[in-house]
Amino acid sequence: MTLTAGNLLGFVPELWLLAGALVILSLTAVRSSRSGRAPTVIALVGLLGSLVALGTQLRTPLNILNGAFVLDGFAALLDVVLLATAAMVLLVSLQDRGQADRAPAFVLLATCAALLLVSAADLLAFFAALQLLAVSTTIAGGFWGAHRRAAVGPLVVQLAGSAAIAYGLAVAYGLTGETSFLGVGRVLATRAASDGPALLVLVLVVGGASFGLGAAAFGWLTESHEDDSGALPALFAALLLVAGFGSLQRLVAVVLVGTAIPWPAVLAVLGALVMTGGTIGALGERQLARALAYALVGQIGFILAGLATGRPAGVAGVGLLLVGTAPAVLAASLAIAWFARLTGATAVGDFAGMLRRAPFPALVLALGVSSLAGLPPLIGFFGRFLILVAAVESGYTWLGLLGLLNLLLLGGWAIRVARLVALEASPTEAPEPAPDWRARVALGAASAGVAVLVFLLSPIANAAATVAQPLPK
Repeated sequence: MTLTAGNLLGFVPELWLLAGALVILSLTAVRSSRSGRAPTVIALVGLLGSLVALGTQLRTPLNILNGAFVLDGFAALLDVVLLATAAMVLLVSLQDRGQADRAPAFVLLATCAALLLVSAADLLAFFAALQLLAVSTTIAGGFWGAHRRAAVGPLVVQLAGSAAIAYGLAVAYGLTGETSFLGVGRVLATRAASDGPALLVLVLVVGGASFGLGAAAFGWLTESHEDDSGALPALFAALLLVAGFGSLQRLVAVVLVGTAIPWPAVLAVLGALVMTGGTIGALGERQLARALAYALVGQIGFILAGLATGRPAGVAGVGLLLVGTAPAVLAASLAIAWFARLTGATAVGDFAGMLRRAPFPALVLALGVSSLAGLPPLIGFFGRFLILVAAVESGYTWLGLLGLLNLLLLGGWAIRVARLVALEASPTEAPEPAPDWRARVALGAASAGVAVLVFLLSPIANAAATVAQPLPK
């Protein structure tokens, strides 16, 4: 890989984030007293600069560092989602007194790692970005007082998943002598379907990534009610899911498609187990934040099922779910955390009558839960619908029927939550204080994202389809 000025220009969005992190770390090192809101404001400027720089790179796909990273329509689509989500979280964190001055720097580094992971088209780049994301989220969580102990669990599961991935990547390099996705895919295409080492690569890399990313996102999301905003854990869950499974989508499309390895069957079984486990967990969970985390696990199962199909409809469905996950998770988590902070609510029943006490947060909660559960006409429903169609088209009728059953059950859970929030009697009819302007902006932006995305289904699906196209030269 050759480092040139052109390659550096390809990393301009990431360089904005890196520069912002370095400025914040320098500022907090020089000033012995607290820096107030300056680190968060600097971080917001870095995110804005990164978003503007990304907008200048959307005309043609970019090949960076001899193909180690690519910026195509799929990567740009997820980059915009990740940057916008991070900006909303930092905005609402201006009111959070539990954060240390250095925390926004590591939020920027985590976002930078997520952008790199989405664009990774090389085994080494994929693994390095994944580790940077794990370390940055853990350190950022450690700097937020409410999440210091909570940061340990996600780190442990990510390290366990990374160990499996590292061994799988080592086996892949030993088999192929290549590190680029294209090179590994070309060599694996010559291996037999029953080739043991090739099957080991599939199980270790895909299984390790799914376990590490899914378990870490679940761990963070269950902590979303523990601080003033709930925004930081929701951001980490979104970064892990969107960037991690986005990169897995690229790996499947470039490396596994075209090989004789029975990867569709492995992913189909894994997806069926994960989506069913998530649905059962959500139906049986009494704490709303944990139930939301189980619903997210169910979403991961649908994503794996979409990856298994290898069909254009499946690719589009996965793209819709990845894009819709971040605003849905953020909307629901912000509303849960805001209400829990004021009332001490944790159990599902504690949110009864929330609409009469806090109308706007209640509507945001219902919208986020509905999208994450796949209720029509939100983007989560259309993503699942396309995946179910692709499953049937690819011969996995049993997976389509199981997915439909999970969709109905999880949709029923979301309707029950919305009914509880809107129609059930509340222990008290006293209205709660309105959220401050930062919380209102974040809640409004997240809910608007959930609502507006349904009108952008075609552009999102078209951008997602570029992951299955030949990589730019």
